[in-house]
Amino acid sequence: MAAGTLSGAISETFDIRDELSCRGTAYLIEPELDARRQRIDIEKCGIGFADLSASDSLIYAAYGDNRDFNFNNIAVFDWQTRPIAIWHADNQINKLCYDPDHRALYALPLDENSNHFFGKLKLPE
Repeated sequence: MAAGTLSGAISETFDIRDELSCRGTAYLIEPELDARRQRIDIEKCGIGFADLSASDSLIYAAYGDNRDFNFNNIAVFDWQTRPIAIWHADNQINKLCYDPDHRALYALPLDENSNHFFGKLKLPE
C-alpha cells in the first residue's frame, strides 16, 4: 500500500501481507511546518499528491508542481520511491486507478469548464 500527502510530497509505503508495517518514507518535497500555529505553509512547501494508485511493481501519483492546486502530472515510482518517469497531462487529474488486466491507468481529469471526464492511459509493456 502507498500513501502520499497533499502538502509537500511525502510518500510512505506499507507492507500489508501479514500485518501492517511501514516499508519506508520518502520526502520528495519536505513541507515546512509552523509548529506554533500547527499548520503547513503552502507557499513554502508546495503541493504534493492528489491521488495514488499502484501495481505490484510501480506507484502512480497525480501531483502538482506548482502552488495553484493544478495536478496535471503523473509521477511513476518504484516501491522504494525511486522516480521512474514523469508524464505531463493537459488537464488536471483528480483520481487515478490502475487496472492490471488491461495494463491501463484510468483517471478523472477536469476539462476547461471544470467538468470531470473519464480518461484512460494505456501503459507501456
